[in-house]
Amino acid sequence: MITFVFVVFALLQFGLAYYLVAHRRTNFLSLTTVPAPVGHTLVAFACGFGASGCLSLVAAWINTTLWQVAALVVAAAVAGLLGLLIPKYVR
Repeated sequence: MITFVFVVFALLQFGLAYYLVAHRRTNFLSLTTVPAPVGHTLVAFACGFGASGCLSLVAAWINTTLWQVAALVVAAAVAGLLGLLIPKYVR
């Protein structure tokens, strides 16, 4: 059961990464055109979510608590940093 949960969690992380990459130039939140610094920030966070997704897949495959906790902590850190940094660009 936990393997299935981590695979779904990894797919969610990959979906977030895709969303950030797909909207790095236009239509991100309330921005119709995205400035270059915001686009670079979005790509960096997309890489972070991609790495988190890969780590989640490894955690699902290896199925040890240490890898699972590491995957959750990395995902929480990336999402938390995204939540702290993006509001300064959206007015």
